[in-house]
Parts: sequence; structure tokens; C-alpha cells
Amino acid sequence: MRSLLIGLMVVVLAGCGAQQKRTFGLEEESLLVVRAVQLVGATVTVEPAFRRSITKEDLTPFQMGIAGAKDPEEQNLETITVKVTPGTHRVRVEKDGKVLLEQELFFSQGQTRELRIR
Repeated sequence: MRSLLIGLMVVVLAGCGAQQKRTFGLEEESLLVVRAVQLVGATVTVEPAFRRSITKEDLTPFQMGIAGAKDPEEQNLETITVKVTPGTHRVRVEKDGKVLLEQELFFSQGQTRELRIR
């Protein structure tokens, strides 16, 4: 009986001391940020999967920089943020029949690229 009790205690204690492994991951999205004085009404195309005529609801609200530092130049610009897959994408911004920007960009996993239309 005593050996059974000791054997049971060894099993219980061994179970309590087993290692547990927990992993926490951070999802790394690749993003394209397009900034311009006026984007509303423009058509933004990120080939092959994204094409949208920009409305006010599509704009990304301005967020202050590190420690709340303001950037007056950026806070007056309209901004749109597009999630992209890693790889090469052709970006095109058109407004009123004119091409404002056309560029081919490569995105790595988790990379954010910013384009500013002047």
C-alpha cells in the first residue's frame, strides 16, 4: 500500500513539474501608406488585388508621432493605408484623368513603405 501511495505521489508531482511552452506571435503585416494634400476622389491601384476610388471614409486618421510629437506637415495630409502581401506590387494613383504617381515597389514581410505625392 505504501509503495502504491509513493508511486501515485511521484506521478502527481511529475505532472505538476512538467514544462509548458507558450508562444506569443506578433502578426507582421506589410503596409503601403500613401500621403497627399488631397486623396479624396483619386483612384489608388495596388496590383494585383486592390483598386479603390478614395472617399473620406477610406482615409486613415492622423496619429501623433513618438511621445505625442506633432508633425504639422504630415497632419495636414490625407493618408490611406493599404495592407499588401509580401512581394512586388505596381502602385498607381490617378485623379481627374491624370496619373499622379506610378511606381513598382517590393515589400518584405512586415515592411511598411510610404509614398508622398507632392
